[in-house]
Amino acid sequence: MAFRLAAHLFGGQLTVAICAFLVNLLSSRVMGPSGRGELAFYLQVSYVLGVIGLAGLDRAYPARAALRNTLAVGSSEFRRLVKPSLIMALLSAATIALALDNGSVGALVVAAALALVTFGNCLTGGLRAVCTVASSGRSFLTTSLAAQISLASIATGLSLAGEKSTATWLGAYAICITVPPTIFLWAIKADKSKTAERNPTSLRRIRRLGLALMPSSLASIIATRSDRIMLPWMASYQQLGLYVVVATVCEMAQWPLQAWIDAHAPAWHRAFIAGNLRPFRKMCHVAVLAVPASAAVYLGCRFAVLPLFGDAYSAAANLILPLSAASALLILSRCALGLAVAMGSSTSPLISDTCAMVVAVTAYVLMIPSMGALGAAWGSLLSYCTAAVVSISLCAIHGRRAHSRFVSS
Repeated sequence: MAFRLAAHLFGGQLTVAICAFLVNLLSSRVMGPSGRGELAFYLQVSYVLGVIGLAGLDRAYPARAALRNTLAVGSSEFRRLVKPSLIMALLSAATIALALDNGSVGALVVAAALALVTFGNCLTGGLRAVCTVASSGRSFLTTSLAAQISLASIATGLSLAGEKSTATWLGAYAICITVPPTIFLWAIKADKSKTAERNPTSLRRIRRLGLALMPSSLASIIATRSDRIMLPWMASYQQLGLYVVVATVCEMAQWPLQAWIDAHAPAWHRAFIAGNLRPFRKMCHVAVLAVPASAAVYLGCRFAVLPLFGDAYSAAANLILPLSAASALLILSRCALGLAVAMGSSTSPLISDTCAMVVAVTAYVLMIPSMGALGAAWGSLLSYCTAAVVSISLCAIHGRRAHSRFVSS
């Protein structure tokens, strides 16, 4: 069951990765480095606000919800849990967009699009958490396919039309990642036959864990996304455009392995309760996959950036080595934190992500003004290296303490 769920989540993430590469390619060639950088900036803001909207529940719900809830029960529970924080995130998205464009008419379009993209990110994260608990990875895969095929189709049309407007491209993202999961969740809610039996789940306990994990999630998103938010302010949209071309491709190495980690979170928690979880063995499994994936991304970027994206992105070639190495380190830290949460620790993720955030922001402030995108790339490598070392160490310490408690009992 866990393997099938992991395969479906992997398929969903693979679909996202393929579409992200295609949209990255199409938008980069049409908009140029500066336009692509502006679009990337708004998308990064939506990711940060999406973390606030989910309030840590995308990690807490799979780790603590009753195993194999039905989709109907899970979606009902998740809606109740996420509603307050989601409203706050949507209001923040609209306010930020209006403030950046000084309240102009065009800003209203950008504000609406940014709010919808934030909403879509929260929907996607919530749906994946619910499908993980319900062991219904096929539902997540189907919804992801619908969203990504729609986005790829619209992006192709915009590219052929030579559309360079950031608001138009952001609106395409908003529609495509919001409509399919909304329709799916509405269909689940409308089917009364699926709500005949409610699995016992302590929502208060899940909310508390989510709030405990939220500072860690915020620290993590700042560590992983602040480079793309700080680059336009400390360098230029052009530097961000160069950076995001490589960074988007390197992220493709992370998503499938993150899907494997998410799919195994409930099983890890059950194994921990039973006293037979082996964290070191799980870490080795992920390392065996992460290193070749990172190497494959490095080679692919090395030979593909110039032919695919054009001479305008030739300076991006210098970013490939640090960003591809950083992707392997990041997935190792995510695995360690997933194991720590499964073992009942909310402090280990917070400590690890906070350390990574401090290193990241410090490195960006020192390196971006003089080095631009290259400074952001090396700063990311330093940040992810810190995250990997700290998270693995804390996971090992917590694992030994948990083992000692089981032995003594």
